[in-house]
Amino acid sequence: MTNIHHLAFTASNIKISSTFYDAVLEPLGYKRHLTKDTICTWLGEMPEILLYASRPEGRQSTHETYAPGIHHISFQVKDRDTVNAVFEAVKKLRAHILDEPREYPNYSEGYFAVFFLDPDGVKLEVVHIPNPTS
Repeated sequence: MTNIHHLAFTASNIKISSTFYDAVLEPLGYKRHLTKDTICTWLGEMPEILLYASRPEGRQSTHETYAPGIHHISFQVKDRDTVNAVFEAVKKLRAHILDEPREYPNYSEGYFAVFFLDPDGVKLEVVHIPNPTS
């Protein structure tokens, strides 16, 4: 069996992004583990989440969802309430919400998700699937 051990993000402003990830990850059961000027980490269910400060020359760049590389990251949760809790946290932060919580029957029966961007434009999803087949 292969599992993802950690996800590592890079932030143009680690202070702003760490506040964002605190709010998003707390309803998912994560707690801040390490806080330094150049890295923050969160522990909870696997994977561990890492946030690095970007190099100064890269701070003007933002993530492009449809450029080569990662399209988005999806966190699967145990219930719709958790999806809604993350939505409320993201809304309070005035983050860019792409799609409010709703069902996506074209993905699978009962697929309920919210999609939003982190401060650097990385697309994130929180999803509840009542009877996942995978």
